Amino acid sequence: GMRINVVPASFALYLAFNTQRPALRERRVRRALAYAIDRPRLVRSVSRGTAHVADALIPPWNWAFPKKNDALPYNPEHGRALLQRANVHALDVDLVTFNAPSARTMAILLQAEWKKIGVHVHLHFVSGSVFYPLITRGRFDIALLGQGFDEDPDRTMFVTSDFAPPRGNNFARYRNPQVDRWSERALLTSHRRLRKRYYGRITRALNSDVPYLPLEWKSMIYAINPRLHGFRAETLNSDFWNVADWHF
Repeated sequence: GMRINVVPASFALYLAFNTQRPALRERRVRRALAYAIDRPRLVRSVSRGTAHVADALIPPWNWAFPKKNDALPYNPEHGRALLQRANVHALDVDLVTFNAPSARTMAILLQAEWKKIGVHVHLHFVSGSVFYPLITRGRFDIALLGQGFDEDPDRTMFVTSDFAPPRGNNFARYRNPQVDRWSERALLTSHRRLRKRYYGRITRALNSDVPYLPLEWKSMIYAINPRLHGFRAETLNSDFWNVADWHF
């Protein structure tokens, strides 16, 4: 038989809330939507136990991952109360994502979760050639994205004001001067302890403001001939990186 390896990958499935949309401009609304999602249950359902629950845009095995990151727990009652405090009684939003099996399943589960707190979600499944122009131009309410991240924890291109589209991948159009400043300072030093402190602050700010909601870190599943030796998985770029070392 084959040898099966399940290898964690720095590829995240996450939500982007368009903060320029009137319905999602209010921070309490975004937090309410986050409280309504049972991330562990959804991740188990979609990945059948192979993925890791995400509570930051940095994976838990990265040196910069902050364990104390203020990720919002599952609490739909609190989510419903937040909507009431924000005077939102009939929230109706669109969610757009790729027309791919795992994305479709996750989107349908999200729709069901939000329905429990009185939020009606219209789902749109599109091809990649349609998806990226939509989110780049800001023609969406909520987007379910997949993104492979570099091993370095810098997320400047994804979370800072200067990198809203078309300059970068800050699809939520998130603006927070403190996050901008911390991101810049983290890039100006090579000291890991100091960088980790800045990335902890950034992660806590993101989990407080919820422009993005990380859902899962995917794993790559390899079926390997047991006679093959020297294979070492590389989940970000290419598994052929050390092909010269392979042998039977």
